[in-house]
Amino acid sequence: MVSGLVPKQDTRPLNIPTYENANIRVSETSNRIVSGLLQKVNCLGAQLVLAWSGSSICARSVFRDILRQNSTPTFHDAVRVLNERQNENGMDLYLTGISIEAVQGPAQQSTRFAWDSEAGWNTKHRYFSKYNNCLAGGTGSDAFLDLLSLPIVDQPAQKSPMEMAICQSLGFLAKLTGDQIRTGVGIDETFFGGAFELATMFRGQIQKVGDISYHFWEARSEPSGDISMMPHVALKVEYFEDYLIIRKVSFGGQVADALGANEIYIIRPVHRTIDEAERKRLIASVPRPSMNARFAALYVHMPEKRAPHDCYVAVHKSGKEYWNGQIFFEEDGNGLDMRIHSDTLQRVQRALLPATGG
Repeated sequence: MVSGLVPKQDTRPLNIPTYENANIRVSETSNRIVSGLLQKVNCLGAQLVLAWSGSSICARSVFRDILRQNSTPTFHDAVRVLNERQNENGMDLYLTGISIEAVQGPAQQSTRFAWDSEAGWNTKHRYFSKYNNCLAGGTGSDAFLDLLSLPIVDQPAQKSPMEMAICQSLGFLAKLTGDQIRTGVGIDETFFGGAFELATMFRGQIQKVGDISYHFWEARSEPSGDISMMPHVALKVEYFEDYLIIRKVSFGGQVADALGANEIYIIRPVHRTIDEAERKRLIASVPRPSMNARFAALYVHMPEKRAPHDCYVAVHKSGKEYWNGQIFFEEDGNGLDMRIHSDTLQRVQRALLPATGG
């Protein structure tokens, strides 16, 4: 999410995936508004990924300079540009990134780094015993880092350390996203939201992680002793070329036949511009993503429990067959049918029951 200085009274309502008319959450005294959505994580080829915060104009300028150095830039290409732009007048930018470089033959070496337009290289560290040194910047970074010390994510055993790391990250992102959907937190305070992206090394290349769904529910105990669960919103994160695609489904009643909203967001990288011809191409070409996903993150608000334990977060990775996952959708022209694995229901029930004496 990016912000601007246009007066609030002069703006049209702006929806983001996590909140309808996001600017109603922005205080009049902030002198800022939510002005749009841009990708904050950008893969500049298979060897370099940069995540940015600060001025979108500065980010666009720096990224384009790096790409002018090399259409498939390396870390050294980025270093040359960033050293030249250090302490530049008007520069407001913080970057974190990962690069991979060939060492000898097929061997590769990865480098994590951070750069600040004022403070220079590898600043803004935060150490955690479980994750070691973390590099993070931007107005929303503290909110994310504060979650890293909390064991909030329930996840079954995964097949590899990579999958476990992705699922753990998705759990933290689901917590931030769910809190924003429910209360708007993070919009006025830190201007983060809309979606979150992940990038990592996979099969020798820097890649973004797509095929992710987020599900936001509410669970309550009934006088009969049963547990009632109501789905509110589902988000699907996917990619088309280098565009981020987010499909949002809001449930307005019975899941099978009453949808309150079904929206698609097409979000560009910061260094790309879109003219009218490109806009028409995207509208005609971008498919509506399936709500089924390889990685599924579940956020369940439990109003009968007190904060900070009033939400349950779980992450699951499906196999090659989506129908074998925890949450499965069947869709046709007449509606959307959602099936939930009994294991997921039992895990939510176990999270809720201690608060009710069960």
